[in-house]
Amino acid sequence: MNDIEPKDIIELGLVAKKIDGKLSDAIKNDIMSVDDDLSSPLTIYIDAELKNGNTEVKKFVRTKLQTLIKDKSMQKSLLRDNYKSHSITIKKVNKPMVELGLFEESELGQYKIITEQKKEKKQQTIIEKLIKFIDTNELMTDDVRELLNDIDGGQLK
Repeated sequence: MNDIEPKDIIELGLVAKKIDGKLSDAIKNDIMSVDDDLSSPLTIYIDAELKNGNTEVKKFVRTKLQTLIKDKSMQKSLLRDNYKSHSITIKKVNKPMVELGLFEESELGQYKIITEQKKEKKQQTIIEKLIKFIDTNELMTDDVRELLNDIDGGQLK
């Protein structure tokens, strides 16, 4: 059985929320101090800790740091008007990034602060939307015909 009472859960949650706020502010300040190599004091520290074998840092980056950076309010404050078309994140430099000439071979495996253009969402055609609706609602052909007839006959408003 769980030893934590509901009251304690709420209190811990409120403390965690305050901590997340402080973390977000610190991360925001760190990202704004990024250098020409797309490194920041935090990414440099992360790289050093990983070289020293601190695997908890990698978990923190994946589960907490990236989540806080991806938060909509964080994106808005960092990117201002560009938050709808771009996103900012922390990424580990990988081989394809080096092959594309975005980074040097010596930067392979290092964490960098990267601004990316968001992929445009493909607009679905009415047919694609109808197919998705049919699949989602597990409709049969006769059901769809009946529905379309009702719409065409003005019975559905």
